[in-house]
Amino acid sequence: MVALIVGWIVALVMAMVAVMVLPLSIKQAVRVGMVVMWGGALAMLGTALVAPATLDSGIMLPWSYLFGVALEFKVTGLSWVLSLATLIAGGILVGGVTLPSRWAVALLIWIQLALLLVLNAGDLLTLFIGWEWAMLPVYIGLVTHGTDKAKAMALRMLMMMVTGGVLFLMALVMVWVVSPSMTPLSLSNGAVLPPVMAWIVGGLFLVSFAIKTPLFPFHTWQAALYEHCPSYCRPLVMAVVSKLGVWGVLQVLPVVTPGLGLANAGGPVSLLVWGLALWVSLSALYASVVAWGQSTPIRALAYMSMSHMAVAFLGALLGPSHGVMVGLYLVAHTVLVLGLSMVIQSQPNWNVTGGLGGMMGRSPWQAWVLLVLMLGFIGLPGTVGFAAELSVIVAIFSSYPLIIGGVILFPVVMNAWVGLRWLTEMVWGQPLIPVLKDDVPSWWRVALGALVVVTLVGGLFPWCLQRVISVGLPLW
Repeated sequence: MVALIVGWIVALVMAMVAVMVLPLSIKQAVRVGMVVMWGGALAMLGTALVAPATLDSGIMLPWSYLFGVALEFKVTGLSWVLSLATLIAGGILVGGVTLPSRWAVALLIWIQLALLLVLNAGDLLTLFIGWEWAMLPVYIGLVTHGTDKAKAMALRMLMMMVTGGVLFLMALVMVWVVSPSMTPLSLSNGAVLPPVMAWIVGGLFLVSFAIKTPLFPFHTWQAALYEHCPSYCRPLVMAVVSKLGVWGVLQVLPVVTPGLGLANAGGPVSLLVWGLALWVSLSALYASVVAWGQSTPIRALAYMSMSHMAVAFLGALLGPSHGVMVGLYLVAHTVLVLGLSMVIQSQPNWNVTGGLGGMMGRSPWQAWVLLVLMLGFIGLPGTVGFAAELSVIVAIFSSYPLIIGGVILFPVVMNAWVGLRWLTEMVWGQPLIPVLKDDVPSWWRVALGALVVVTLVGGLFPWCLQRVISVGLPLW
């Protein structure tokens, strides 16, 4: 499996270069994008069905030495599921959204490439390369295809991403220089750092991941990004790119700071650990409260997603022993946000206050899809959102003081209120402005139907997803 993914990363690079260099028409560029994305998804799915043992595999590329470090790749059940979701989402978007030019196809392939690097990185250097590449095509898309507001927001987003990247790079260099390990940057063997240095490096990584998630007060770019992001990459950014901060906590901290799991901290560090947990909990609460006052569903979904990711961030701080629970949370959130963003942006006047009212009257099929996905997003029992949220909350309650668990319940309840409010307005409310009859292609409906099936089946049989996700996850 890992060799297949590395090969497909090379294929994505070749496809991106071909779309950028060759004089292809927009239709030809779209075909290239669909072949490389759907082909990768089908190849990964087929390989997993034929040889499931390959879901836990790794590879080092000896010819890729950079400053004495060889690039490594590692596949786990969780990285496989998220990589598969990334390719499928890209395949849906490249063929279902009006693309302004072949350059948009190239940018979409670029995002796919960067996400596969991050999700399957076996060392810190590969992770950092993918980390930096993931947001650059989004910035280029905002500048080239966005409004003046989008361009201003793009600069703010870029500044925050550069700040997070610099902190990541500082921590990476410290690990590289200080650790006596023969493979200090490997995410398999781990670094060997003195205790004080481990906390410094861990702190740098934590702030970097907090910016990427984002947590308060580093959140000011996210809602504007979701609102102004080009339609051809918005669902992918909302569903997958927003998970990279929590992904970093799961993959990096247990290796760089082994034995410093926040759930196991005691003595003089307990106050620091619980203060960190309280900060993350209050970030979740803040985002859920702000979501209530938003005027468009995309912005409300942005703040609710920020709240959900703060809960996942707190669960990830417990260590990889809870990685399966957090992984299920990430997968469930990916499926639900992908579907919700697809439904919302496919509607006429989706970005105008009151423009989505009365969906049941003009598009009943999508209204029912929205109903199921939103109920899953707010954690209705019987959906994958409920199974994922419950497992993480139980882990938090069992590991942190009661006050942390109590605080984390408030954003869960608040998100449910916000979700039900928007659900009622969009499905049954009266539009404030005239709307057009939406025209959604049949295969777009098939994709949304598949997401609904995953939402319901994953809620009834969450152990199926947990078994796949748990393959290859390390334990503290």
